[in-house]
Order: sequence, then structure tokens, then C-alpha cells
Amino acid sequence: MRYKLFGHTGLRVSELALGTLTFGEEAGWGRDLEGSHELLQLYEEAGGNFIDTANRYNAGTSEIYVGKLLKGRRDRFVLATKFSIGAQDGDINSAGNHRKNILRSLHESLQRLQTDYVDLYWLHQWDFTTSEEEVLRALDDMVRAGKVNYIGISNAPAWVIARANAIAELRGWSAFAGIQIEYSLI
Repeated sequence: MRYKLFGHTGLRVSELALGTLTFGEEAGWGRDLEGSHELLQLYEEAGGNFIDTANRYNAGTSEIYVGKLLKGRRDRFVLATKFSIGAQDGDINSAGNHRKNILRSLHESLQRLQTDYVDLYWLHQWDFTTSEEEVLRALDDMVRAGKVNYIGISNAPAWVIARANAIAELRGWSAFAGIQIEYSLI
């Protein structure tokens, strides 16, 4: 396995991340805990160190499995999770990129992951409602509190990312260190 620097940071990540969308079976497909353990073990044996999950992957089961599987060896891995997508049916504030959802989502993710911090906290999808300033300030507060090391963004237009990082630089806040794009060059 080869390693790359993550964005403009000094963080070293394996060039292949282990996506854990299939950890859990709530969607009618995926793997149970034992099968997820087998995948993680193969990934680790190949030299992988970058695990990517999300608060809504299999209704939170993905994070629960990752937390169990990393117990006692959490610091060996670069752990990323995401927020934005609704977590509770009937609660209109359980989705989106506003401060209330960012804080609630992170708190719940940390509990499921059985950790005090995540290395990378991804904004899963741009909501076209919340201002860049509110999003960035809330995320910067999480970085300053030691609950998040870096922030990233996924499923957002390039102009949103450029504007947000310009605002972060102007204000002295944490900027997006990475992006997940819809298509791979592979």
C-alpha cells in the first residue's frame, strides 16, 4: 500500500480508503459484524489506514461496527465520518448543515464510534440553505474543541468549496482539507 498526504495537511493516509457503507444489513444488503471484521482485517493486512463511514450508513450500524472493530487500536487508523443527511424521521432539524445538526450528529457519531474525536469530519452534502459562515464556524468550533482534527466536504459544487475556503482563510477558521467528488479518475 502506498500513502499520500491528505490535502494540505501532514496527515498520511493510505491511497485507498475503506468505505464502510456495507457494514451492517439494515438496507437489506451488506455484512454483519463478523463479515465486516473480515473486510477490515484484509484492508489492514494490505496496509490500509483510512476508514470512511457516515452517521446514516445502515442507520448508524456502520459507525457502531467500526467503533467495536477499532476498540483498543483506534489511533492506528485515520477515521472519517460524515453528517448532513437526516437521522430521525419527523425531525426536520435532524438533517442539513446548520449548527444544531452538526453538533448533534457529531455527538451521536462519537458515541457510536466509541471515541473522543474523529480525524476527518465530512460535510456529506451541501444543503443550499445554511450559510457558509454558519457551517464553517460550527466546524471550526469542533476542531478547536479537539473533537475533530480536519474537516472535508462532499457532494458540493466547486464554487461553494472555493467560497467557503476563502471565508475560512479570511476569518482564521479551519478550511476544508479535502473533498470527495462524484467521479473517480480511476
